[in-house]
Amino acid sequence: MDYRQAGDRIRRGEIHSLYLFSGPEEYLKEELLQDILLILQNKGTNFSLERINANTLEKGIPELIRELRQATIQTSLLSEGRIIWVYNSSLFSPTKKDTAKKKDKSAEGEKEILTLIEQGFSDVILIFSVPQVDKRKKIVKMFERAGKFIDFPALKGSALLKWLTDRLAAENLEPEDGAVLELVDRAGENLTLLNNEIVKISTYLCGKKTVSTELVRHLVPGSSLGNIFQLTDAVGRKNMDEAVLHLSRIMQNNEHPLVILAMIARQFRLLFQLCLLQKKNLTRREILAAVKIQPFLLDKFQNQAKEYTSDSLAKIICYLKETDSAIKSGRLEAGDALEQMVLKLTARSV
Repeated sequence: MDYRQAGDRIRRGEIHSLYLFSGPEEYLKEELLQDILLILQNKGTNFSLERINANTLEKGIPELIRELRQATIQTSLLSEGRIIWVYNSSLFSPTKKDTAKKKDKSAEGEKEILTLIEQGFSDVILIFSVPQVDKRKKIVKMFERAGKFIDFPALKGSALLKWLTDRLAAENLEPEDGAVLELVDRAGENLTLLNNEIVKISTYLCGKKTVSTELVRHLVPGSSLGNIFQLTDAVGRKNMDEAVLHLSRIMQNNEHPLVILAMIARQFRLLFQLCLLQKKNLTRREILAAVKIQPFLLDKFQNQAKEYTSDSLAKIICYLKETDSAIKSGRLEAGDALEQMVLKLTARSV
């Protein structure tokens, strides 16, 4: 089921006790979650929200099952029900080449989760959120048959422009011809960044409605911070093709090379800090307080951190400092230096 169809049903009051959210658009998932909470509140029921990161559970699937069993039977003195949001679970992901023993454990975990779900539970809404699924898996097919599998594809082209137009309308803003395209060109395709820019535009207009292309150019940085965010994200994921594409776009916008370098250096400093904090077995709340980033971004950084060790990150940070020095001293031409840097950082051997 498409997220828009699901949203229509939820806003009509059709809320189930079980969902599987699949796809890369985390902003849309959070938006639908807030719709569920609002509908429940309007019905006069107070549901609390608990998030479980399956990646942080030391004993993997068995510990996740124990957490869910406990969560679905616990009651809260402060709420009439609970929404349990489970993310980063490998239960639904495409199966990687692995040993037969690990495959057996995964199948057994899937069986136990299915048993738990089939038993049913009251006063609990269980939502699994994953970036992608393997539709051949029995557990995924079960969600599809029940109409509780919701797809959140990355918004591109006309779908993205429609989302932007609707989002502007929700802020009582009326874009002139070209303004929406200009916003995408400057902020990129990340919905969280686009939403932030829309809020900024709305605040600036202070009750006025018209959003012109000139206003977008004035308020949204010409440095194309959206593309820089996409570049640093692609570099962190070691996606060479995507990273080179974003670097080319940013360079065409005449962004200062040292600004690009500084953003990439910040990315790897955060990854290094996160690796050190995770070794201390800190809670999610403690890590967020230490790194001072949004919860949505923490999940992305945690996934990227799996590609590195603290030693490899330390070496990368030293390499970035050397590149910065070489550009500033004139020993390296800035454009060539950035291109070589991106290629080196996205090589799978790094």
